[in-house]
Amino acid sequence: MLRASMRRRLPAVAFAVVLLAGAPCSDAATPKARAYLDTALTQMRAYSAYQPAEGWAAVTRTVHRRDARASTPRAEYDQLRYVLARLHAAGDGHAAFLTPDVAKLWSANGYLGVDTGSLPKVTFLDKAGRYGLIVLPSIVSGPSTSRAKEYAQIALTDISILQRAHPCGWVIDLRANRGGDLVPMLLAVGPILGSGRAVGFTKGSITNWMSYDHGTLVTPGADYVPSDPIADLAPAPAVAILTGPRTFSAGEAMMLAFRGRLGARSFGTATGGGPAAPALSRLSDGATIVYAVAFMMDRLLAVYRGPILPDVVTQLPLQAARRWLAKTPACR
Repeated sequence: MLRASMRRRLPAVAFAVVLLAGAPCSDAATPKARAYLDTALTQMRAYSAYQPAEGWAAVTRTVHRRDARASTPRAEYDQLRYVLARLHAAGDGHAAFLTPDVAKLWSANGYLGVDTGSLPKVTFLDKAGRYGLIVLPSIVSGPSTSRAKEYAQIALTDISILQRAHPCGWVIDLRANRGGDLVPMLLAVGPILGSGRAVGFTKGSITNWMSYDHGTLVTPGADYVPSDPIADLAPAPAVAILTGPRTFSAGEAMMLAFRGRLGARSFGTATGGGPAAPALSRLSDGATIVYAVAFMMDRLLAVYRGPILPDVVTQLPLQAARRWLAKTPACR
């Protein structure tokens, strides 16, 4: 029903790759170089969630003056870097320009140096087994890949094992989560989050939601089910979310998935400031522009455009989380 109500869709939450038409990478006349630049500008102007403070028309005039002698697409790189720097100054924490060589490295090694090798770690926070702890790392992987399925299933299996001891509360550590693919992250902690809306992505009049429904993650493009789902924990446990400056992009989405949920509270310091869905637009010569295409929204309909403060700002988030959990009804 969620998808049927959506007549228009934002670009995919996972990094969308859009092939832009333009000039070939061989030497070209100035009109072809200008076409290469203008194609990228048109794409950003149409889909970017942010806009430069001086407006798109002013930025376009500036880069057109700057590229007067450009004769190849490569000669336009500095102009694209300038535009993306203006988006970054406007608050887009994702805005970046990648040369063809760097874009290839990103494709092979992950987004912004994100650690793609770690898997969730689920353990008890204390010897008495009162609190469960989940360290949720970054993951750069398509939502249906074997890597994504392994990521989600490892967490679910271990949560099921720990749940036999009936911990009274949980801590989810997002302090090293630099983002990546949100689907396996939400599936990994879905039974703790509980069924309902998780996080929205909005631009203008369009809003798309990702929701968790008893083992199934419902998104505008597809539904995802882990290999061996487990039931929602009942009653819904108290959950403490830990954040910090390295919590970014999909990591921030995970923080917002719990914002507004009864019995959830966040601790730590402000996040990295990328609460948006990014797109990767690949240019005709292999260079890539990265920019945000939609802002994140929590279940209470609050929209976020920069660093997110936790409910409790503290330099000792784990200790503060334990003190809070100890006072919750289930843990008293």
